[in-house]
Amino acid sequence: MEKTEHSAIWPSLYDLVRALTWRVADWLSPSTEASGCGGSYTINMELPGVGEDNLDLTI
Repeated sequence: MEKTEHSAIWPSLYDLVRALTWRVADWLSPSTEASGCGGSYTINMELPGVGEDNLDLTI
Protein backbone atom coordinates (compact mmCIF):
# COMPACT_ATOMS: atom_id res chain seq x y z
CA MET A 1 0.00 0.00 0.00
CA GLU A 2 1.38 3.33 -1.00
CA LYS A 3 1.31 6.14 1.53
CA THR A 4 0.97 9.68 0.32
CA GLU A 5 0.55 13.01 2.02
CA HIS A 6 -3.20 12.75 1.43
CA SER A 7 -3.55 9.41 3.21
CA ALA A 8 -2.82 11.10 6.54
CA ILE A 9 -5.97 13.19 6.10
CA TRP A 10 -8.37 10.22 6.19
CA PRO A 11 -7.91 9.17 9.83
CA SER A 12 -8.54 12.71 11.05
CA LEU A 13 -11.53 13.08 8.71
CA TYR A 14 -12.94 9.78 9.97
CA ASP A 15 -12.59 10.92 13.60
CA LEU A 16 -14.34 14.19 12.80
CA VAL A 17 -17.28 12.45 11.09
CA ARG A 18 -17.56 9.92 13.91
CA ALA A 19 -17.64 12.66 16.57
CA LEU A 20 -20.25 14.60 14.59
CA THR A 21 -22.40 11.47 14.26
CA TRP A 22 -22.37 10.93 18.04
CA ARG A 23 -23.38 14.56 18.64
CA VAL A 24 -26.29 14.31 16.20
CA ALA A 25 -27.43 11.04 17.80
CA ASP A 26 -27.34 12.66 21.26
CA TRP A 27 -29.33 15.62 19.97
CA LEU A 28 -32.02 13.43 18.38
CA SER A 29 -32.32 10.95 21.27
CA PRO A 30 -35.15 11.46 23.77
CA SER A 31 -34.33 12.60 27.29
CA THR A 32 -34.08 9.48 29.48
CA GLU A 33 -33.47 8.79 33.17
CA ALA A 34 -33.17 5.36 34.77
CA SER A 35 -32.76 4.28 38.39
CA GLY A 36 -32.97 1.07 40.35
CA CYS A 37 -33.84 0.17 43.94
CA GLY A 38 -33.87 -3.38 45.21
CA GLY A 39 -35.51 -5.52 42.56
CA SER A 40 -37.30 -2.74 40.69
CA TYR A 41 -36.33 -0.20 38.07
CA THR A 42 -37.80 3.15 37.13
CA ILE A 43 -37.32 4.50 33.61
CA ASN A 44 -38.51 7.97 32.59
CA MET A 45 -38.38 8.91 28.92
CA GLU A 46 -39.73 11.94 27.08
CA LEU A 47 -41.57 10.88 23.95
CA PRO A 48 -43.29 13.98 22.56
CA GLY A 49 -46.26 13.18 20.35
CA VAL A 50 -46.47 9.52 21.46
CA GLY A 51 -49.63 8.56 23.35
CA GLU A 52 -49.85 5.71 25.85
CA ASP A 53 -51.99 3.76 23.38
CA ASN A 54 -49.14 3.92 20.82
CA LEU A 55 -46.48 2.67 23.24
CA ASP A 56 -45.41 -0.97 23.43
CA LEU A 57 -43.14 -2.04 26.30
CA THR A 58 -41.57 -5.49 26.21
CA ILE A 59 -39.30 -6.87 28.92
